[in-house]
Amino acid sequence: MSLWMITRVSGEEWTILDIVDDFYEVPAFSVHNWSVSFSYRMVLGLGPKIAPNCHEVPAYRNAPAYEMARISAYVGIPLETSDGQLFGILTGINPEPMGDELHDHLSELEFHANELMCDLESERLAAIQDTELRYLANPQWLQAGTGLLSMDAWRSDLLEFEKARLSQAEPNGIVFLRFEDETDENIGAIAKRIRIMLDEDLTIYSSEDAIFFPLPNRIRNRQQAVVRELKTFLNRNKISATCVHRYREPNTPLGEVFEKARHQAEMASIRKAA
Repeated sequence: MSLWMITRVSGEEWTILDIVDDFYEVPAFSVHNWSVSFSYRMVLGLGPKIAPNCHEVPAYRNAPAYEMARISAYVGIPLETSDGQLFGILTGINPEPMGDELHDHLSELEFHANELMCDLESERLAAIQDTELRYLANPQWLQAGTGLLSMDAWRSDLLEFEKARLSQAEPNGIVFLRFEDETDENIGAIAKRIRIMLDEDLTIYSSEDAIFFPLPNRIRNRQQAVVRELKTFLNRNKISATCVHRYREPNTPLGEVFEKARHQAEMASIRKAA
């Protein structure tokens, strides 16, 4: 195969995590349309996991990717989490057809795909445990006024979010809320109600007269649904706050997204006060 890649599927986004490419010149962390790919059709059961000659497979021959790229041979092995959810695809493609002996490698490729997912899930679990230990070792990160995590905690957690982005292209985003005339105690109470409404596991941080939280492992549409629900909550309870949401593209560090969200909220608050 002229190209092998490990990809992640997040809604309509198909992100390349790692790649070995001798022909196509596709960059790592590039994002592609999932529904135009051969792998999309393979997951739906319309095409085989291994196709030595894609022209002989109607599902692949008629796929948009067939016209967009020179793909004559294809391998696609689903990468699934322990609970059976699709994480991504171990993919190989070649510009020329290959021999039928390519089928002989299916069991070997499925074995390596399973090993890869075991490693990724172990890495994810270790990151969760590490975060819990860091919080226990740094009780000063919990602010007395709001009961929320401080900016020091956020800066520490950013390192873990960056590891998740680089190793797993984990979808993420930032919701930033800047309040008007709220005490620390009230901000803490509002944050608690938001956590109960949206997600008990939500990690919320405090910054001066604002709170913010990341949305890890939520695709773009799910993040937008969270923001709509949040704005409804604010309006219904007559809470005066500027709400900003920024989606994090897989090739962008979360810290950059946070700074843009904070700046956007600050500018919106200034315009509102003018």
